[in-house]
Amino acid sequence: MAEALKLYLGTKLKFVLNVKVDGTAVTHSNIGNYDLRVEFRNGNRVVTLASSDLLVGANSELVAPLDTTMLGAGKVTMVTYVKIADSDFADGYRVEVDRQDVLFIRNV
Repeated sequence: MAEALKLYLGTKLKFVLNVKVDGTAVTHSNIGNYDLRVEFRNGNRVVTLASSDLLVGANSELVAPLDTTMLGAGKVTMVTYVKIADSDFADGYRVEVDRQDVLFIRNV
């Protein structure tokens, strides 16, 4: 795993999301087919972004904005949840989860 990005509290970031479902990239044009949620976690602090909170990049990719002051200093983990229609499951859905340590926030 690559070393997490280190930066100072107060930095505003935009993460380009690379989400694939069954080999298909989730973009702005097909996000309506999925229930997507992104969480940034630092200890007990959590910033949650729903599909509607994501921005659209230049090539229709999804971008997650983050203001580091919402999380405080420490290691930040990004957790992505995608709820996908799937008849093989009792409730008709399966949930894919991906966790990545993405950055370390330092006090100013």
